[in-house]
Amino acid sequence: MDNVPYIFVSIASYRDSELIPTLEDMISRCDNPHALRISICWQCSGEISIFLNHGMQLIEKRLHNGFNLYVFHYKKCVIRVISVHYYLSQGACWARHIAETLFDNEKYFLQIDSHCRFISGWDSEMITMLDRLLPHSPKPVITGYPPGYQPDKPTEKSGELIRIIFRGFSPDKILQLSPLVMNEKIDSPIRGSYLAGGFIFSLGSFVTDIPNDPNIFFEGEEIAMAVRAFTHGYDIYHPDKVLLWHFYGREEHVKVWSDHGEEAKSKGNIKQAWWERDASSKKRVNILLGQEKDTQCNLGMYGLGSQRTLSQFERRAGVHFSTCQVHPDVTGDQHLSYFSCGDLVESEWLSQLVGIHKKTIEFTPEQIDLLDKNALYWYIAIYTKSNHLIEQKTVYQNEIEEKMSSSDNSRFSIPVEITSNGSLTPYSVRICSFSGNSGWGETLEEAW
Repeated sequence: MDNVPYIFVSIASYRDSELIPTLEDMISRCDNPHALRISICWQCSGEISIFLNHGMQLIEKRLHNGFNLYVFHYKKCVIRVISVHYYLSQGACWARHIAETLFDNEKYFLQIDSHCRFISGWDSEMITMLDRLLPHSPKPVITGYPPGYQPDKPTEKSGELIRIIFRGFSPDKILQLSPLVMNEKIDSPIRGSYLAGGFIFSLGSFVTDIPNDPNIFFEGEEIAMAVRAFTHGYDIYHPDKVLLWHFYGREEHVKVWSDHGEEAKSKGNIKQAWWERDASSKKRVNILLGQEKDTQCNLGMYGLGSQRTLSQFERRAGVHFSTCQVHPDVTGDQHLSYFSCGDLVESEWLSQLVGIHKKTIEFTPEQIDLLDKNALYWYIAIYTKSNHLIEQKTVYQNEIEEKMSSSDNSRFSIPVEITSNGSLTPYSVRICSFSGNSGWGETLEEAW
C-alpha cells in the first residue's frame, strides 16, 4: 500500500452542486483512495457545511495565498479545498491555477471538472494506460472529451470512445474543437493533437512544465495548453476505453457568465465583467500562437516550450494559425487531427492549405420582405475585398418556407460554410431573390 504512487487531482469548481457527488464517486470507485491528493479551487459562498454534512472530517484550516484552505479526511483520502468567493473568481484557468498551487511533486497528475463520474478502478486503469505509452513517448498525456452522463439517470452512461477534432476558427482567430465518436474498434490509445481541459492525465511534471495560465479566462484554454504541451515535449493520446463521464450542458446550473455581468460590476462586486476578461484572454492566446504581436505582453512561464516549435505543431495538426487555414484532410471525411511527418518543404505544405470560413446570415423581417419570401430561390454569393467570387449558395423556396415556419418573429438564419483555396478571405455577402414572373429582385449586401 505504501508503495502506491500519489495522484495529484486538480478540480476547479464554480458553484457546482455536482462537486460532492463527483468527489463521492471518484473516491468510492478508485482502488487506492489513500494515494489521492485532491486539490479544489472552490468558487462558492464559503459555507463548508456541504463537506461536513457529507461526513468529511475537517482536520486543518489555514490561509493559503490569501484564501481559506480547508483540509478534510474522507475514506482514507485527503481533500484540500481552497475557498474563493465566487465574485473573486477570474475564470476557469485562474481557478485551475489556484488548485495547482498545492502540487507537491506527486508522481501523477489528473485534471478534471467538478461534474464527472468514474469507472471502477479508474486510478489503476489510468496509470496502466499511461505506463503502456511510456515506451512510445517519454511524456504521454491521456486526454479527451469523456462521454456524457445525466445526474438523474445514473445507469444511462454512454460507452462511446471520442477523439478531438478541429471545428473551425472563431472571429477572434481562436481554434475551436469538437468531439468525434470513433466508430472503429481500437486496442490502444491513439495519437491526437488537442487536449480537453476537463480531463487530463499525465505525469506530475505536467503541472510544473505546463501550469495553467491564470490570465486565460475560458475560450482558447484547450488549444493554448495543447500547443504548450507539444512544444514542451508532451505527446497527446486519446484513450482506448472509457475512463470517466462528463456532465455536459448544465443549463440549469449557475455559471460565471451570469454572476460576472454588468450589474455585478456596477455594484462593485467584481472588478471586470466576464467579457472584459475574455477579450484580453483571447488576445493572449493570439499572441501565444503567433497570430498577433505585442511587445508589451510577456507570457513568461506560460509561453511555448523549447523542445519543439509552433511550426512543428502546425504540421502535426494540419493547421496554420496566422492565416487560419487547414490541410484539406482536417475537414475531410476522416477529420484527421494528427499527421505523421511529411517530406514537403514549408512552401509546398502551405500551398496545400485551405481556408475554412463559417457565418450565420441573420435575416430581419424587413430584409425578408425586400427579398420576397415567395421567390423561386434566393441566390447568396460571397466575395473577396477585390470582388472575386469565392462561394455561391442557392436557397430554394421550400427551404425558405420551412425556415419561416420554424422561426419566431418572422426571423430566420442561414448557415454558410466556405472552403477557399490559398489566402482568399470572405469580405462581403450579397443576396438576391429570383422570381419566375419578375426575374431578379433587389440585392442586399452586408459585410462578412
